[in-house]
Amino acid sequence: MITNETYTDIQILQNHDFEVGITFDALDIKSTDSFAAVIALDKEHTEFQGPKWGGSAWSQAAVYVVPLTIIADQSADTVTISLPAIATRFFTDTFEGVWDLVQKDTSGAADVYTRQVQGDVVVSAGATRLSDTFTASVA
Repeated sequence: MITNETYTDIQILQNHDFEVGITFDALDIKSTDSFAAVIALDKEHTEFQGPKWGGSAWSQAAVYVVPLTIIADQSADTVTISLPAIATRFFTDTFEGVWDLVQKDTSGAADVYTRQVQGDVVVSAGATRLSDTFTASVA
């Protein structure tokens, strides 16, 4: 669990589904709110080799940011960010970067942007590939 307006690092394991639930302690998510979350090499959005969504499949490509999937639950004041294993496999073994989650509130006369969470990203290399043979569980 991560509380709002905090600095927290995340670790992404290659070939592993990444998902983090963020619970806000004093935030009332409104129907006019929206969120964006990305992983980048740095704040300048310097190009790096990473996962890229091509409309129907993930691949490794030169990218500036990797957008995270976001599910906001207004009733629970939670936001879940995720990236599937099929995407995490395309981070390089030594990737280190930054991430943040920004909220956009359009309920007033002017849009208000709030960076709710930020931190560093470290990728841990995975030895097992998604294409390896998986053995069924034995009871």
